[in-house]
Amino acid sequence: MALVKVKWTSFAVIELRIIYQYYIDTAGVAVARRIKNNIINRANILKQHSLSGQLEETLLPLKQGHRYLVEGHIKLVYKVIGNTAYITDVFDTRQNPKKLKKRNK
Repeated sequence: MALVKVKWTSFAVIELRIIYQYYIDTAGVAVARRIKNNIINRANILKQHSLSGQLEETLLPLKQGHRYLVEGHIKLVYKVIGNTAYITDVFDTRQNPKKLKKRNK
């Protein structure tokens, strides 16, 4: 199996920063850093296993093959194009799932 690149969209980076800041404010820097690192490590799994996540049901109508991985309460939404896995969203699963669809049009 060929290795793929993992690239983060600017939107996904912003969402990761928001989550990181939330955890700094509510749980402290050490917890925030651990959660952020866990999310990044989960995304890096895609380098060797680009189709390891399940299809994202709410985004099926887009027909772009969005999939997701879960890390704690966080859903990493991605799609594979060629030899690159694009992280398109970092979504807290405690939110309304309809919000995910609005964010990924």
